[in-house]
Amino acid sequence: MTFGATKVDGERTPSTSQRRKLRPLIITMGGARQEYMEQLFATMKNDIETPVFSPGIPSRSLRNRHEFLTTAFEVGLVPNDEWKAIKAAQNDPRYQQHPERFWECLNKVPVKKGRRGSDHDVKLHYSRELWQKAKTLNRGRATLACLLAHLRAMKLCAEGGYDFILEDNVRAPSEECAQRVWEAIDACHECERENKETCHLRYYGFLGSMANLHWVLTTHIARTAFGHESASEEGVEAGGASRATVFPFPITQDFDQSPEDSQDGAEEQQSDNTPLHQSTFGRQKPGGTPIWGAYAYWISQDGLQTLLEALRMDVGAMLWKGKRMRAYVVKPIDKVLPRQIIATLGRSCIHVTTRPAFFRAPMLTSKIHAQWDAEFCNSTEYQMEHSVLSWSDLWLSDTERRVVHRHNQTGEWLTMDELAGLDESEADDQ
Repeated sequence: MTFGATKVDGERTPSTSQRRKLRPLIITMGGARQEYMEQLFATMKNDIETPVFSPGIPSRSLRNRHEFLTTAFEVGLVPNDEWKAIKAAQNDPRYQQHPERFWECLNKVPVKKGRRGSDHDVKLHYSRELWQKAKTLNRGRATLACLLAHLRAMKLCAEGGYDFILEDNVRAPSEECAQRVWEAIDACHECERENKETCHLRYYGFLGSMANLHWVLTTHIARTAFGHESASEEGVEAGGASRATVFPFPITQDFDQSPEDSQDGAEEQQSDNTPLHQSTFGRQKPGGTPIWGAYAYWISQDGLQTLLEALRMDVGAMLWKGKRMRAYVVKPIDKVLPRQIIATLGRSCIHVTTRPAFFRAPMLTSKIHAQWDAEFCNSTEYQMEHSVLSWSDLWLSDTERRVVHRHNQTGEWLTMDELAGLDESEADDQ
């Protein structure tokens, strides 16, 4: 499929006042983050409905076998026949008195054939293999909790007909957020009609290293975006065209088409246990994973079922261990999601908008990779510049605005705690 094979027509996208209200679904653990999201969407109430919140999953809950398997079943991973036997065994005195015999409850349940894995793994029931690998996690448990929380939200999205799934770490340009979403939807539908291929995964926001973003915005989009032939060079590169279009999700092999811009092939290779951000930040040239992030997207019912079927056939698609590694590591959701969709449905079914509607909040401490928060901000700032936006165009909390103001003055990104400590220090000096 070639996204750039046809031209987008010149019709203007209808104003949001002529549209139904968009329906958002937000993953959150509650608290201040949920309150901020409620305040953000209150500024867009004319175009977007009051958000519905999908509860996050506490990583500590995954330490307990019963809670872990319950969650895995609820999100669609554990097969029904295995779950019925597991559920019945939870209160069975035989297994309570002899917990080491618990998995005997599956003796009458056939092991699903055709699963991927080692000879030892595929002889186990799926739920047993999943638990035995997951229980060895330590720091990676938070990443697994994030993955499961997204699967839960995807299920709710598909069943409830929501327009997009968000993490509670995003901010948006209130005055044009809904318009940007609708433009992406319209461009996606035009692309589907022209190319006769259905979109199953659509991104309304994404990030990457500065080098990779520059490559995406100036090279990949200009070369592959749907209707790029009818857009001005400036509009395609900067996302500043009169309306958004979509482009195919970039993969590492795309760098091969721009050898003068990319890192050496050896440097592009990365193991599955390498965090996406670690594999891209610090590069002077594009390489590694081109873009990442699962903080603003939509997935179809077929896309979700395809993802779940792939994960049910291969625990290794989520939990992975190399030959020299002592413990399993978790593949993050923003790596699992596009990889499995592409492998089964093809790359052409994933669309990314050229004009993001959502951006990562400044210095909102990550629960998984806080060490990259400053780099996230730098990349986001660069991305907004190419989308004709700045921090002042986004809804931000008072503290976030102070963080941005401090950065504009000093060039330094402070965490919320560091800013609070600075305030205390300045107060003591007075």
